[in-house]
Amino acid sequence: MLGKPRRRPSKHQHQTLGGMAFFASLLALLALSVLFVTTLPKLFDNSAFINSFYFLMGGAVGASLAGFLIQGRFSVFLHELKHSILSGLVGNKARAMKVKKNSGYFKYEYTAETEAYNAFIALAPYFFPLFTIPAAISALVLWGANHMLPSIVLIGGAFGADLLLNIKDIGPHQSDISLIKGGYTVGIFYIFVANLSISLIILAWVFQGDYGLKFLLHALWDQAINIVAYYRSS
Repeated sequence: MLGKPRRRPSKHQHQTLGGMAFFASLLALLALSVLFVTTLPKLFDNSAFINSFYFLMGGAVGASLAGFLIQGRFSVFLHELKHSILSGLVGNKARAMKVKKNSGYFKYEYTAETEAYNAFIALAPYFFPLFTIPAAISALVLWGANHMLPSIVLIGGAFGADLLLNIKDIGPHQSDISLIKGGYTVGIFYIFVANLSISLIILAWVFQGDYGLKFLLHALWDQAINIVAYYRSS
């Protein structure tokens, strides 16, 4: 749960979060998801099939371990930690974190410049890839840019753990989601699209390594050029 930012006198639970930046990012993620969904099949071949098997195997192990090991206070701590990380990344000052067995909160101080990020901070526990990022860095250090099965299994395990925790935390009891402008439905939709976008990017890498990521970027670049050309000709 996101606690009250000290800059505001009113309780954070009664504030509505989400402005132009938030909804612009929602539209951007939705557009990216549609583009990547249509692009990803072009990367699928026999090697991608084998890579996907090992990725899913790693994901199943990671999700199982996360479900067994991450419970109670540890689960609450990770939830609040995700709030804290995203808050710190945008330049906010942390003020307090409380972790109990079944509940907790994180409080921070924000400025007029960082206020636009409050909606992202509120939803961070439901999409932020807490384990996948360090796993990707570790794979890069251990195996470099080589697209090897150990790195696929490692990142699969980390992403499986992340995805399980993201889904596990979702529920009507979470006020973080209901704080979003448009209510719980809009919050859930953003979480779904954010997780889908991250999943598709990871799958592109699983399918074809660095080439898969470059292929997605190329498709995005081509689409941007087409849009610009369309508006120039209209």
